[in-house]
Amino acid sequence: MTDIRNRCYAHTAAKPWASVTVRLTMPPGLTRKAALAAGLRERCTSGPRIRVDQFPPRCDRIEPMAATTGLNDLFTVRPMPLVRIPEPFDHEQFIFELKHDGFRALAFIRGHHCQLVSRRGLVYKFPQLAEELAHAVRAEEATLDGEIVCLDAEGRSQFYSLLFRREWPYFMVFDALQIDGEDLRNRPLLERKRRLKPLVPRVETRFLYLDHVERRGIELFQAVCREDLEGVVAKWKHGPYHSDGVTTSWLKIKNPAYSQAIGRADAFEGRTSRQASRRPAPSILRLRCP
Repeated sequence: MTDIRNRCYAHTAAKPWASVTVRLTMPPGLTRKAALAAGLRERCTSGPRIRVDQFPPRCDRIEPMAATTGLNDLFTVRPMPLVRIPEPFDHEQFIFELKHDGFRALAFIRGHHCQLVSRRGLVYKFPQLAEELAHAVRAEEATLDGEIVCLDAEGRSQFYSLLFRREWPYFMVFDALQIDGEDLRNRPLLERKRRLKPLVPRVETRFLYLDHVERRGIELFQAVCREDLEGVVAKWKHGPYHSDGVTTSWLKIKNPAYSQAIGRADAFEGRTSRQASRRPAPSILRLRCP
């Protein structure tokens, strides 16, 4: 490709039950050399490979989300995926957010009804939280991206409190796909966040807005490690929202010393194996770029 804006980085994440290919679109001006310097190594420390020598065609066509479409018809929409890289970085074209440790969810709000849907299209059973979101959001209808989390007194995520339902959860919102019938997915990220913020009420609720910092990813990551938080998410500030579950311009950098991650792989190993044995063949679950 001659135009660097059309360059994409292919990322393959190996899982026990599927092979998932994610196309990572990077901002204009971020060359292959700069991408490698920013932490996009040809071999990540976590194992999956990021191939920077292949640039498949970029697909910017996004089907509009109809305001009159029922909730069940919107379950084909998937949250924008994250690609893990080993090191933090600073960049003018990126904003940086805290990575909260919880359950990723899309909130489909229509009137006074809300359903929280997982990355796999399953509805979370948090009826009190869903009801509060439906009445707290300052819009007639909206489709929002966020994280279901439990927080301690200092605002830090408590994953096991959420997993075992020990505390009442919050919905930490950080993006908007649709507001009052207007499809925002082709809008730049900063514009979407600007439109999202007024939807969150100023009074105390369990519906919270996740703010960001610009450029200073390394400084934020150092603070995250000091406070024992999960990590940082880097997002191209002018990027659109891709809801196909494949294309992304979002990166995650995890805290290697995060205390709540210790032993988690062993705790979920048996559960993952049982789920894998009940899943369809890998060829059915394979995601490919269009």
